[in-house]
Amino acid sequence: MRRRTVLCATLGSATTFLAGCLDDDSAAIADWDGVDREADAWDAFADGYDVAKSIEDQDVATVETARDEFVSAREAYGALRDESIEADESAILAASEYFVAMFGACTSGRNALNSRLGEPVPGNISGTAHFHNIGGSLEEAATALEETEGLQDALDREPDDIRAVIAPSPADDEAVVESAEALVDSLDEEFVLVPAAEDPGWELQGEILYVDLEDGGNPRADREQIATSYASAVDDGMAVTLFVTMFEGQNITYSFEIEVDWARDYQRGALSRDEYLDRIEETVV
Repeated sequence: MRRRTVLCATLGSATTFLAGCLDDDSAAIADWDGVDREADAWDAFADGYDVAKSIEDQDVATVETARDEFVSAREAYGALRDESIEADESAILAASEYFVAMFGACTSGRNALNSRLGEPVPGNISGTAHFHNIGGSLEEAATALEETEGLQDALDREPDDIRAVIAPSPADDEAVVESAEALVDSLDEEFVLVPAAEDPGWELQGEILYVDLEDGGNPRADREQIATSYASAVDDGMAVTLFVTMFEGQNITYSFEIEVDWARDYQRGALSRDEYLDRIEETVV
């Protein structure tokens, strides 16, 4: 959409290609103790990601343990990233892009679970967005592994093994798309969609439904109305975060988001209406 930036974990890295004989490079990586440390880091990451993929079914203690797994893996991948960037061996240097991507995946996992635990996370980004970013970083890692055959041989892990663990995007689920369309139709009756050249005024992107609406002129009341419609949609099965941008003409007046967990908690009585609305107000920018 026109002004949207889906915030992802920062993955600043430059591609460095393997130099010299592949056999020599494979041997250099195989002899490096970083391979064993990577295996431990991957296991910790995978344990954390398994919990993150089914977060609604987990208790607080399980989420805390999973968050700590992400933190442990992040520290390990950060160390491997730094070592590989400073390495003299070309094969180890080439592996740095993989470690950078995995560091990003662990960072997003930690932030997603910290958000779930009510702890501070960087920027004005929802836990759902952080979780979605894990998949993007894993795709980066898989691509990097494809380009570093020596590392791939040493890890005994194929790029497709990494892609296989990525949680499916709700945007690929027909039921999720239908629920998003139903909510958009409801909002379009109450407000007016603001289409752009490249979209009809809404877009389901990963685990976030972006909707552009005309500013109704009464911000608090408008947000309450949208919050009510969204909570009803979640009660009917909606499973993605809602991100709304309000417009006056072509100018943005403000934006806000509503997370699925807030609406669920409100619907089951764990949050009062005021508490539900207050959480939404905290996201207004």
